[in-house]
Amino acid sequence: MQVTPIHNFNNNQLYKKVATISILGTTAGATCDCFCRSKLDNLSEKMNSKILGLKNSNNEHVFNKKTLKILSKASAMKDSTFYDLILKNIDNLEEMSETRDINNNRVYIANLKNDEVIEANEKGSYIYHSKKDGERTIIKNRTSTSMRYTERKIVVENSKLISHECVDFDYKNNTITRQNFDVTGKTQEDYYKDTKLLHSSVTKFSKCGAIDVKTTTDVVEDNTTLKKYKNEIDYKNQTKTNAIYSGEIKSPLSVAYQKYEYINPLTNKKETQILTKSDVEGIFNSKIIDENGNERIECVGLKNGNEIKVEKNLISLDGTKTHHIITKNGNNTQTFYEIKDKNGNIITTVERTFKKISDTKAFSSINGHEYAITKLPKEYEVTDLNSNETVKIKVKDLVKTKNIFTAKSDIKEAQKILDKVSGDTLLTLAKQKTRIKPETSIYKSAFNYISNILNVSDEMFVFNHEVGHSKDTVYDLKSEDDTKYLISNNEEFLKTYNEEKQAFKKAFTELHQNYVSYFTDKEYYDGYVSGGPCEAIAEINAIFSTAIGLDETAYRTFYLQKFFPKSIAIASRLLNPNSNIFIK
Repeated sequence: MQVTPIHNFNNNQLYKKVATISILGTTAGATCDCFCRSKLDNLSEKMNSKILGLKNSNNEHVFNKKTLKILSKASAMKDSTFYDLILKNIDNLEEMSETRDINNNRVYIANLKNDEVIEANEKGSYIYHSKKDGERTIIKNRTSTSMRYTERKIVVENSKLISHECVDFDYKNNTITRQNFDVTGKTQEDYYKDTKLLHSSVTKFSKCGAIDVKTTTDVVEDNTTLKKYKNEIDYKNQTKTNAIYSGEIKSPLSVAYQKYEYINPLTNKKETQILTKSDVEGIFNSKIIDENGNERIECVGLKNGNEIKVEKNLISLDGTKTHHIITKNGNNTQTFYEIKDKNGNIITTVERTFKKISDTKAFSSINGHEYAITKLPKEYEVTDLNSNETVKIKVKDLVKTKNIFTAKSDIKEAQKILDKVSGDTLLTLAKQKTRIKPETSIYKSAFNYISNILNVSDEMFVFNHEVGHSKDTVYDLKSEDDTKYLISNNEEFLKTYNEEKQAFKKAFTELHQNYVSYFTDKEYYDGYVSGGPCEAIAEINAIFSTAIGLDETAYRTFYLQKFFPKSIAIASRLLNPNSNIFIK
């Protein structure tokens, strides 16, 4: 901002006239303080005369000592929007005033003809402009910080909201976001309550000003369900994505359809991925189509009555291959998981079975390590068939906790969960002295590492996710470092995980990054820098321990399997150290 020295003020015509017109009741000295560092001394003679002679509808002078001081302060603001609006609408100005907001900042108010109002705080971080346009009132407001500002526009007619739109300029992330909101049944007073997005467009720029990514979103909502249609063009990586997300209102949305056009980094040729929901919950049908129209099935989920079959053949960015087969018939499940590096070397194999023989007998195995499970009224007997050793696990030892009342219904519900658990997992829970607290909703699922309690329902993917946390996280109040992450903080795992994470973020836009943000960006607040690796370990445990997952989390599981295979291979050995995991 240009600063005009005080000794030059005698050259300012407005200053001279203010000092000599008695009706303003001011003195040269007082005026000099008002105009210090202001833009008023740069006004033309014509504008000077207009300001000094301006009268309102009551034939009163608009500007006096007080209002000239307000105008001077406004002209000295770093953001000149308010000042520019005043000069632009000077012929309609009725009065100016000053007040303070709840933070004790000065707020300047300009009232114009036809109920038009312009407001701004002294920092210029907030500007409000209300203007009549026939029967309609157009209201604009803007809030700003050093790296961001947001403009909002609403149109009102007969107290009813006609439109509501918002533009956000984010200089830190180099993005411009435009949004249109649903105005059905809304008034001017409640426009900000329970806002429902109808359309948005996000444009991300490079530092040189070129457009990197443009994303548009359209939202369709009825009384119970919601759908989002997203279209994204990534000019930087030469990709295009069309996606549809669906789900119940106020519940997590799942990917219903996605078409992704990209350049394969291994062949440098164009490919298209078509991803749709399969008949099996938590599993996608996915196919890759090359530029010649040839198709490769990447993932398929088939269901016929109680029989389920899933097969995945995934290739990561560096050529690491994952082969995952799931077959399930009623209570009998078999899974095979194999990962090969880009040279074809096997880096891990995990093969599991679980068979429900009767209401009291079950069998499970992991990589040939077999367990027989017998359910008794108050305990489970787990026999390691390789060593013929039997461990008796009392149900109360897996449920009851000191100083916490345990209802009989909790024990009964916990048994419903434990009936589905493999032998090696039962032994792990008993060895860790981990307790189960049954929940009715999967959204209440969590592992409390301080009390060593699993809050879980009988949805086994979520259950085994939380078991993964229990394997990873140990709390010892007596230790100086009271919380330890045994697997997610493993040096080999972290190194590989961070390498795959950086490669993924470099190759994909925010739309795709959001699919796995739970594993890459999640933060914990107990001193651990990032919760992402912890959540990845928990999810990997669920992938190895359970046949299928949930529609709501299918996309994150799919992307984790496809783009973090080497991390998964290392985790497989750390999660199951005594289960004969194949190591080349």
